[in-house]
Amino acid sequence: EPDPIERDFLQRYSQRQLVYVIRLDWSADFLPVTLAQSWPEISAEGAVPEALGAIEPPACLTLYQATGLEDEAQCAAQTILDWLMAGKNQIAIVPQDRVVARRLRALLERAQVVVADETGWKLSTTRAAAVLASWLELVSSGAQTGALLDFLKSPFLFADSQAEEQQRMAIERVLVDANIIGGWSAVAAAVAEMPVSKSLIDAMAREAARFVGRKSIVDWVETTRGAFDALGMRASLAEDVAGHQVLEMLDVLAAECTGLPDHFSMAEWRALVNLQLEQTVFIAARLDQRVMMVPLNGTPLRQFDAVMVVGGDAD
Repeated sequence: EPDPIERDFLQRYSQRQLVYVIRLDWSADFLPVTLAQSWPEISAEGAVPEALGAIEPPACLTLYQATGLEDEAQCAAQTILDWLMAGKNQIAIVPQDRVVARRLRALLERAQVVVADETGWKLSTTRAAAVLASWLELVSSGAQTGALLDFLKSPFLFADSQAEEQQRMAIERVLVDANIIGGWSAVAAAVAEMPVSKSLIDAMAREAARFVGRKSIVDWVETTRGAFDALGMRASLAEDVAGHQVLEMLDVLAAECTGLPDHFSMAEWRALVNLQLEQTVFIAARLDQRVMMVPLNGTPLRQFDAVMVVGGDAD
């Protein structure tokens, strides 16, 4: 139902333009019998005649009483595969239990069925976002050893995975042996005998030195992008689905704040980035549209060949 503010708006607007208020009809005459029997409280009359008798589930509805989460996920996966074999190409999964839904998704992907997830999850949960967050943590900590080693684990920092492992382990071994707590100068001195690692640490120190003072949002975006460029990470981020969205998020942030004259500290910039990563929904590539994971509130007015509610016993 419209709230008081909406009702007042509609009443005022109707004085100037024709307004049609379209509502659901909750009277027992129009409710499907099964729903009216199962939930009599939703009826406008508040009750359903007892003459309707025992509840008869519709023929298209099947319930599965699972013995556990794994049993539920495996039965759901097999049912969806059977539906696909039967020619159903628009299948919706409504996840009421995220644990079962994740397991179901893994089982389907093992069977070469990619689930298009419309429920979305936070961009902050992706590896690309973790790289950005760990870089800002490294800069803020002044090259604290733990933060440095965490950043070196980034898959976007090295083009060669074997070289990454060798360099990371070599740097870690040197820092531990020398008992280096942190500091760019101390870290650079510790790896002085390792030319490749020394060059990387020097580049990181130069970029970290730019993250000082107060800057506009546009300048902070440019500084952050400059660090990605200097460390050779921008290309690999752009090739990754989540990485591309992280770069796009920074572009949008700069565009929206172009006319903002205020300047912000590094701590404020870091807080803003973390907030944006939390609020931005990661959208995975959707190459296979046959099976979709759809939130319950995303199902109305849509048509599917079949719908499965996993975790149907959830509150």
